[in-house]
Amino acid sequence: MLALFVAVLGLLAAIRVLFSIPKPLLIVSAIVFALCAAVFWISRSRITGVALTQMFGLVMAWITVSALLFGTAFWVDRAGWIWFQLTGYNVTLSEDYTEHVDSSLAEFVRRNPMFTVTNEVGHDLTLRGEHVVDRTILIPRGTSLVIEPGTVLRFGRGCSMISYGTITARGTEDEPILFTARHPFLKWGVVGVVGNERASGSVFEHAQFDQGRQARVNAIDFPGCLSVIGAAVEIRNCRFSGLYGKDAVYVRSGNVLIRDNLFADTFKDG
Repeated sequence: MLALFVAVLGLLAAIRVLFSIPKPLLIVSAIVFALCAAVFWISRSRITGVALTQMFGLVMAWITVSALLFGTAFWVDRAGWIWFQLTGYNVTLSEDYTEHVDSSLAEFVRRNPMFTVTNEVGHDLTLRGEHVVDRTILIPRGTSLVIEPGTVLRFGRGCSMISYGTITARGTEDEPILFTARHPFLKWGVVGVVGNERASGSVFEHAQFDQGRQARVNAIDFPGCLSVIGAAVEIRNCRFSGLYGKDAVYVRSGNVLIRDNLFADTFKDG
């Protein structure tokens, strides 16, 4: 049993060198193997069969427990933060909502009754109050969303808000707008603004972003908790803290003004 344990550790070290496997994945795999080996060692008097059969059983137990551990992590945390901590691979699940990009206002509100239509002709929406977001929301193209001061959005694991229109999230110093996680240990995704000829002039002021991560929606990567893709956005007096994506604010091909914001405790870049 000891010889097998040493052989497995040597194999993991060789894999690390030859294939550049992330260190967290190897460490977790070694810990799981050590625990399985300890259980087999304690129970050795009850395990019958030749040594080769016992070693095969140990290896199969190691593979099974590892698969259950990594599979559970991937399923529980759709934002991929726990998966990244265990494996070293910084990936998130891809979502596809392309059929919602050109939804009518009536269809959108039917799917998301937390929103209020303020001007059906102008495609204007308002969001106020405190809400739990348990699935990714896609704001249709050409829609203008106003998020009122004091609004709190608590996102479920891996959930995001992606707008193909404009977002005006203008809080106040006394009543900031909060984008956060429903459960602090399960990260949410992003707020994303995707540009087109009508998606310009979004504003985020006195808004707070925390416990967010990153997302991939409609084949578009959103590496920052607030991601701007080809749109014009003003970001003023906002706070970005406790974020676990590649960026806190990400801009690609956009016209963005960023002024008087606070960045703290971000995983990689501000």
